[in-house]
Amino acid sequence: MELCVMMLLRVYYYPLFFFFGSYGALLVLGEWIPNHFAASPVFSMLGETSYKFAPWLGAGLLLVAVMWALYSSYRLWRWYLGHGDICYECGGITDFKVGKYGAYYKCLACGRNHRDY
Repeated sequence: MELCVMMLLRVYYYPLFFFFGSYGALLVLGEWIPNHFAASPVFSMLGETSYKFAPWLGAGLLLVAVMWALYSSYRLWRWYLGHGDICYECGGITDFKVGKYGAYYKCLACGRNHRDY
């Protein structure tokens, strides 16, 4: 794959994860648990509670996904204008991380690590 495509996948990985996680939470908490636990007298209250909680969790995860996608888009816009941190080998956007050996930058396009100076 091209470096730009890999960079976009790495930038928008977590927003997509939370977006599909919100749908999964609605499906599991709103449909699966209430349907499977409705016949049991012991777990019927769990089914009702999960059915009431499912829209709130789905909306919360969707809100996190949208906010994270907006922040990622802002970072890409800053990189496009030349104001963000860039990789000195390929020119891709970098992500600041702290690891075992100290702080470093990880390029989201080529995947290389660079020391923090």
